[in-house]
Formats: sequence, structure tokens, C-alpha cells
Amino acid sequence: AGCAELHFAVPWVLTWFAHSLPRLHQQVMRLFDCLIAGHPTMILYFSAALLMQHREAILEVPRDLPDVTMVVQGLPLDALDVDDWAAHAWSLAKRVPPGELLRRLPRARRRALPATTPLLHFPHPWMAKAAGQGKSGDVLLADEALKALAPIYTRQLRWGGLPSALRSALSSHVARLLPGIGIGGAVVFAAWALAGRAWGWQQ
Repeated sequence: AGCAELHFAVPWVLTWFAHSLPRLHQQVMRLFDCLIAGHPTMILYFSAALLMQHREAILEVPRDLPDVTMVVQGLPLDALDVDDWAAHAWSLAKRVPPGELLRRLPRARRRALPATTPLLHFPHPWMAKAAGQGKSGDVLLADEALKALAPIYTRQLRWGGLPSALRSALSSHVARLLPGIGIGGAVVFAAWALAGRAWGWQQ
């Protein structure tokens, strides 16, 4: 039987191993530090690194999903050194960067990603200054192609990239338009209400 299903990894991804690692301070909190500061796909690299670390034990069991799941769920996580684990995950991310990982997704999967997914919005706006200091080949920074796929944050960056004088002029122009839009909307609503009342009287 094949073992293509990855049900055993669902709690790893959903809870960032919080329900699997036994030590809070030495393991869970250290892992959270790594994941919060990293690319949203880093949890996948940590999951792959854990499986590769216990590769021999996993391959010794029959290729049957219940047996494999039992072995994976019984991995000795209490002895896991998070720093070594993070170094292994980092090496995997260097080998296959997050941008390349996303590009390898089937086209249907990529199109199914919502426009607001963090996978397409990295580095996040609050990380912009730190991201600008990194090298262009930094594995945890999204490349230009991925940034172009981030419609929400891209619009913010384009607005922020305008000259300050032009931004001020546009802001004042919008501010002058808002009262007119508000008055116009009130007029339209009043006309609609009065028309409905008049139509009711005619009935």
C-alpha cells in the first residue's frame, strides 16, 4: 500500500508542533521564535527535516499507512534539539528556497491560493526595513516574482513609493472629494426614499 497521505503532519502544521513537543520553553517557544521570524513556509521545512532525521526508523516499517503513522507519532521528540533541527530546516530552505517551492506547486494549486495568503505577502509590511537590509539571494525573502503576486501589499508599496509632494496632493484631492461623495450619496438616498413614498401614495 502507498503512504502518500500526510494526515500525521496536520497537527504539526496547524499548531506548529505545540501539541507534539513535550518541552515548552526549550522546544515550543524556541521553535515559535524561528517560525515567526521566518517565511510562512518554514513549518514545511521543519516537518521535512524531522522526517529526514528519523528516516531510517520510518523506512524500517512496512509501507502501510497505519504502521507509518504509528511510528511517526511515536518519534522521540523529547530528545529533539531545536537548534540542530532549525539548522537542518535552514539547510533545506537554502537547497529549495520558498519561492522555488511555491513555483513547483501545480498550477491549479497556485491559482487556488487566496490573494491574502501570507505565502504571497512576504516580507510582511512590518518587516520591510529589515528585509531591505538583506541580500537579494536571502532564502527567507520573497523574490520579485512573488512580490508581484502580492496585490494588497504591492498597492501599499506603490503608494509609499510616490514622491511626498504627489502623495500630499493626492491626499488633499481625495479629502476634498469625500464631502461631495457623502452629500451626493445622501441626495441619492433621499431621492430614492421620496420616490418610493410617492409610488406608495399612488398605489
